[in-house]
Order: sequence, then structure tokens, then C-alpha cells
Amino acid sequence: MDVWKAGGPQIDMLSPDIYSENDYPEFCAKYTRPGNPLFIPETRSGPGTAARALYAFGRHDAIGVSPMGIDRYAQSDNDLTDNYDLLTQLAPLMAEHQGKGTMSAVLLRSPDDPPQRIQLGNYTLEVAFLNPQKTLNEPPPQGPVAAIFIAAGPDEYFAAGSGVTIAFSPNTPGPPHVGLATVEEGTFVNGRWVPGRVMAGDDDDEGQYVLLNRPSGCCSPSTSTKMIQHITLYRYQ
Repeated sequence: MDVWKAGGPQIDMLSPDIYSENDYPEFCAKYTRPGNPLFIPETRSGPGTAARALYAFGRHDAIGVSPMGIDRYAQSDNDLTDNYDLLTQLAPLMAEHQGKGTMSAVLLRSPDDPPQRIQLGNYTLEVAFLNPQKTLNEPPPQGPVAAIFIAAGPDEYFAAGSGVTIAFSPNTPGPPHVGLATVEEGTFVNGRWVPGRVMAGDDDDEGQYVLLNRPSGCCSPSTSTKMIQHITLYRYQ
């Protein structure tokens, strides 16, 4: 890329077509650098496309992700349209947090992937595949799955995506334990947060984890496979 930048300085940005599923995070990282924002004009359509797009926007501040044949593929893929709806809702908040180190994302390729730990704000988030035992013995997602996390305040987060559990631990001095003060599902309407259901009991594993998301069924009337949750935390001895 240094050679291209030196030989063609009139080119505003260099952008990758990414068709390698296994190396997707690595390609995103290579093209995200000062003076070269991540824009993916073409990438594979099919299972996992939606998760990879969510990851690119949340982890690498992407300015665009266009799956191949999106005009045909999106008509039959609720996963993709749900994720792009999430991104549309989150766009004002994401723009506010881009480049500030207060936004990140996780991409998990399969249920065999180990949990990922990311430091964001005053807490470390451990993100893992949904455990079937935490979803009333329903089947776990097959992957890939992804989620975006935004630290909106010292003890406040927004999380969006599906198929993962999130546990919080402190990374600053103070009481060693973390509790979920409030967890609510909701939507953004014209950039304003509109709260919906308060999540408790089975929906947050008795206050142990944030779950994105509950499968639709006896304990969750939602038919969407994606959700946004607003989380506040507290610390205790």
C-alpha cells in the first residue's frame, strides 16, 4: 500500500474486494489506516455476510460494505436486511464515536471459536457464542455471528447484533465485581433511543450476562433475529 500511495497520490483511497471468509478480519485491518478509510465495494454474499458487515462498521469504522448482488440477495435474506436496519438506526451514534476508541465489534466464525475479550471504556467485555443452556435448550446459532459495542458513558453501553453472550469485568481501580443495573431492548428513531422491554430473568441469565439475542419463542415475542440493547452497570465488593 505504501508503494501505491507514493505512486498514485491522486487516488483518494484503496479498497479491497474481500472474498476470503477466513481472512476477512485481517483484510479489514490491512486497509484501515490513517488516510485510507475502509470501504468494501464488493464482498461475498451468503451466510455470514451480515455478520461480517456489522464487524467492519463496528471494529474498523468502515464507510461502506456492499455484498455482491445485494439487489437480488437482500430480497430473500432477512439476516442481511435486519443487520443493515441496525446500522441505519445506529448511524448517528456510530458517527459520534468513530475514531474515539469507544466503539468496537466482535466477529465469531463458529461455535468452536473461543470467547473474545475487548477493552472498551472502563470495562473488559468477554464475548462468546450463545450457550444453548442459556436459551432454554434451543439450538445455538451456527455462525458467523457479530455484535457492535459502544461505550456511551462510564458505566453505560449499547450493544447490537445477535448470537452472542457478553460478560463485563472492570479494568480500572475500584470494586472487583460488576452487576447489570439495567438492560433494556429498544430502537433508535431519528437518532433518539426509544426503550422497549426491560430484560431480566431468563433474558439476562439472572443478571449474569447480556444475551444478544433471545430466540423468538415462549419467552421472547420478538420475531427479529437482531436487537439493540442499552446496558448500565454498577460495581460492588
